Amino acid sequence: MHDGALHPGSGGLLIVLALSVAACAGIEPAKDEVYVDASRHLAESRADPDVSRHARVPLNAAARTLAQAQEAEDLAQLRHLSYLGRKQVDIARAVAETRGAEARLEILTRQARAAAAKARRATAAPPPQIQPMAPPPQAEGRGGTATPAGPDDDAPRAAVAAAAAAAERDTAQVRRLEQTLPDFKVQVDKRNTVITLPETSFPPGTTTLDPKVSDRLSPLVEVLKENLDRKVVVNGHTDDSGDPQQNIRISNARAESVKARLVDMGIAETRILTIGYGHNSPIASNDTAAGRRANRRVEIVLMRSDPRSETIPPASVGMGPAYPHRPSPGIGTSP
Repeated sequence: MHDGALHPGSGGLLIVLALSVAACAGIEPAKDEVYVDASRHLAESRADPDVSRHARVPLNAAARTLAQAQEAEDLAQLRHLSYLGRKQVDIARAVAETRGAEARLEILTRQARAAAAKARRATAAPPPQIQPMAPPPQAEGRGGTATPAGPDDDAPRAAVAAAAAAAERDTAQVRRLEQTLPDFKVQVDKRNTVITLPETSFPPGTTTLDPKVSDRLSPLVEVLKENLDRKVVVNGHTDDSGDPQQNIRISNARAESVKARLVDMGIAETRILTIGYGHNSPIASNDTAAGRRANRRVEIVLMRSDPRSETIPPASVGMGPAYPHRPSPGIGTSP
């Protein structure tokens, strides 16, 4: 017997325990291709030492989502949660890829600091000589003359300069986006840059990006072309009106529409992930028109490499959002 508590990292145990619950409901996740595909990618990513080391948080989020998929009440919910879990695994791999580069830069930065300290000590004035005579031959060359820095000392110093330049460049890019995308909402969420498209981006009930909005994406595309290491996640959201599964389909289609436009403008398709959350990740109450309008949104997230900068919603996705679903005859997607 145990007290029922599960260790935060025991995603595999969560899935195993949930399997019996799903079986009682007549759902067999192990036979569903969407769930099986997501589970396989999760297992492969956990077996990858770089991903498991640098992206533990999103991997655990994916495990929790797939555990919830095991408890799904119907096939539609099972596949939706399996889809989200797979997307979370994809994000974890993207995070790990850039996080590894950041870790290497951190090592170079520490080396640069050590080299700078060594250089300061070497250039310091020598202590006064106790004996007024010339130093013995074996001590010649050890007086106070600093040994010129060699090539090995230049590399870490250059890394520090590069890191400082990168930070300044990131700040300049955010200001640049704010100035060149006046109708878009640009904000920094932890270390990610989140760009929310205008409310008029999609005509009512449609999934086609308004050409007037897509034509204004050029400044963003320029930034992405200048920073090939930045991954992109396009998140689609609706309010909670109407059928939840329809909202998921529409939010995903809208995210895919934005991705297609970015690809058409020259951004590599492999750099862009899309997630349709439906009504599962609200930022305001759906009890008011203003809140529903805020929840109907599409976000373009320029990802940083820190795994704590999540673009993934909490583990309660699909199982009880912060603002509960409110049935309505509408579809919840009109801007």
